[in-house]
Amino acid sequence: MAIPIADENPTHKNHKSYITIGLIAINVVVYLFFQGGIFAEVDPIITIGFGLIPSVLWGNNYIDETIFSIAADLTLISYMFLHGGLMHMVSNMLILWVFGDNIELALGRAQYLLFYILGGVAAALLQAIMLMDSELTLEGASG
Repeated sequence: MAIPIADENPTHKNHKSYITIGLIAINVVVYLFFQGGIFAEVDPIITIGFGLIPSVLWGNNYIDETIFSIAADLTLISYMFLHGGLMHMVSNMLILWVFGDNIELALGRAQYLLFYILGGVAAALLQAIMLMDSELTLEGASG
């Protein structure tokens, strides 16, 4: 499997990719401090409470009330910052690092952030529509 480390259309030397760096930082902080850390297994309670579960989103299922969770519609955003493990998070952040700066430069910071969030919401909705009764948790920045 090829692992990208750079692209052929680098950004301008004076461009600072603040949104890309910020998104990577948020994802890493969430993983390290809320999901269990580098050497620990991902906390399934956090994943259930903040990941997107299609059957819960559509009201066909409910999360146990003993588990702290947010409103189902908010998981359309929160799921983007959760990951299933260290390699899942690292691979997503590597792709974001390699390609995000170019997209940020092309779109501008505000439009790039909007593109990131709306792209993630669209990906989640498509998954949730295709698997309406699924009880599996959707997580990750891949969308």
